[in-house]
Amino acid sequence: MHTPIFVNLPVADVDRSRALFTELGYSFNEAFCNDKTIVVVLADNLFAMLMQRDSSIPSTRCRPRMRPR
Repeated sequence: MHTPIFVNLPVADVDRSRALFTELGYSFNEAFCNDKTIVVVLADNLFAMLMQRDSSIPSTRCRPRMRPR
C-alpha cells in the first residue's frame, strides 16, 4: 500500500471550490470536511486539502526540508 499524500492549498472560498470540484466530477472525504476545509479525493492515496484563506490561518512559506541521513 502506498503512503497517502495530502496537499494543503489555501482557497478564497471553500463553497465555490467545492462546487467547482463537484462539477469536475471529483468526490470528497467528508470525514475531514467542515465549513472551512474540504478534502478532494484525487486518487486512491492522493488528496487535496483546500482550506479557507483568512486571518486565523497563519501564512506559511515553502521551505526545503532536510532529509534525514
